[in-house]
Amino acid sequence: MKKRTWAASLLAALAAAAVAAGALVVATPATAATATVTVNVGQSTGVGNLGIGRGFLYGLSTDGSAPSDALLRPLKPTSFRSGGEIDEPGSFGWALGEAQFNPRYAAASAQAKRVTRAPYDATFDLILSDLWGSDGSGIRPDPIEEPCDDGPACANWVAFLTELIERLGDDGLLNDDVRFDIWNEPAANSYFWPRSQEQYYQMWNKGVQTIRALYPDAIIVGPSIPNYHWPTLQNYLNQARTAGTMPDIWNWHFSGEPLADANEARSQLAAAGFPNMPIAMNEYLYSDQQFAGFAAWYLAQLQRARYESAVHAIWNNCCGSGLLDGLLVNTGSGVQTTGAYWVYKASADATGTVVQSAGAGGVDLLATRDDSARSVSVLLGSRGTFSGTLTAQLSGIPSSFLQNGRVRVVVQRLVEGALPEPLTISDTNATVNGGNLSVTVPWTSTTDAYSVRILPGTSSGGSVTTVDGNVKGTGQNQFAYTSGWGTTTGIADMFAGTANWASGSSDVATFAFTGTKVELRSVRDTDQGRYSVSIDGGAATVVDGYAATRNASGVTWTSPTLASGSHTLTLRPTGQKNPASSGFTLAIDRVDVTG
Repeated sequence: MKKRTWAASLLAALAAAAVAAGALVVATPATAATATVTVNVGQSTGVGNLGIGRGFLYGLSTDGSAPSDALLRPLKPTSFRSGGEIDEPGSFGWALGEAQFNPRYAAASAQAKRVTRAPYDATFDLILSDLWGSDGSGIRPDPIEEPCDDGPACANWVAFLTELIERLGDDGLLNDDVRFDIWNEPAANSYFWPRSQEQYYQMWNKGVQTIRALYPDAIIVGPSIPNYHWPTLQNYLNQARTAGTMPDIWNWHFSGEPLADANEARSQLAAAGFPNMPIAMNEYLYSDQQFAGFAAWYLAQLQRARYESAVHAIWNNCCGSGLLDGLLVNTGSGVQTTGAYWVYKASADATGTVVQSAGAGGVDLLATRDDSARSVSVLLGSRGTFSGTLTAQLSGIPSSFLQNGRVRVVVQRLVEGALPEPLTISDTNATVNGGNLSVTVPWTSTTDAYSVRILPGTSSGGSVTTVDGNVKGTGQNQFAYTSGWGTTTGIADMFAGTANWASGSSDVATFAFTGTKVELRSVRDTDQGRYSVSIDGGAATVVDGYAATRNASGVTWTSPTLASGSHTLTLRPTGQKNPASSGFTLAIDRVDVTG
């Protein structure tokens, strides 16, 4: 499924069918639910993090050059899928003539060359139906010729496949990394296959036979139907088994229950005589599921089920924007990462061996142990169903990971929307007793994902308490605001979704705390002004909040090391601004207190 004007109504129909603690202290508003997930660091699953799901449908630019290596390499992508779709006159595919096939082939070839070679060495599922021109584009001529319209010999289809394989050979792309995905989401008289089921089987059989005759080592992917449904897949299997045209990888799109569906498919394939056939899902996540938390949940499920590969679907900006299916956004001043991007980065950073874990409360997780780095990585997500207090109970932490009986624990929040960097909500030293450690995660929004990292050494100093700017009062670890301050809620790229803001020079905010250091995190953007910061009534420092690219939660000021005890942070807009800024505002996200 790619971007479609009818996506919303289709989705509605599909939905109808379809033990000692080193506690991390985070001051936040009251939470709604509780759950405990477990990680047995000492019990390996015997497999590494295979990167299943770090794949992208039409995630690259048309010429394959974007996104940059600086953005793409950190994700360690494992698979891509494209058929060179270009929705422009003169580029509609083979069905409208070889000249209209040329631009699509050039795009697919450039993309495949980039990602199937070092440093990526990823697989590339080549969508033959898109190269042909049957991509459902609303601007192409309709109807167009479909394979085997010219009779059982399917002469034009055979000519297309012959030309394609010759070109792939010339470009050095006949190898195990470039696979043949014959047709995207077929169903009789449907959007992508507007012909009968009989003609589809005719096209499929002729396609498999021709490809294997021309290139015996070809890896064929299919049937690539939308929405896992075994009775439907059984019909495809029965036909292909009888005709001797089974694919090499059994593939579908979109599973409501990825683990359960994988288990059923393997059982059915084994019963049909194909016990070792790999399974894949080269499109996953519907448009309303494409947020950080759901992506993290899905990556955990895909790893548990051990799909051969899986590819993130695209619903907007298809098919040559180079924005990795929405993991990147174009802000007008440049390309920026999102919370979902950092989910895939966290997956890539989860090195070593996958260990035993169990989810709870609708939360699932991917947990790994890296002995060489003496680290543990845990990526947590839900299907948009959990918020509240999550406890991650870790056991079996090796003594070799400890320093003086302690580890460093970093908890990061990966929020939906543009996010220049993960929101670090806690960075603390925690005591490990008997290999056990309890980590508390304040799960703010149902769309969030979270990353927990257990690292050797110590944190930047003592325990770290994160206090949202909306925690108000007159006591310790609370903000107090004069009457000129306003509050805005529902801001995705801020710690608790809130901003407290003011722009007048008489507007004062104070924060009382006990500790040895405080870090201020506030908005830097094109409309922010200059403001003063001071500690305990001392000399003020003026900070410029202007930035050409928004960063809503970065550190904008750090105190010197303070004497242990009670202190007061004072903030005040100056009524001045950078000449490039459009406003005078100071917008507070949160503070991190060490002590």
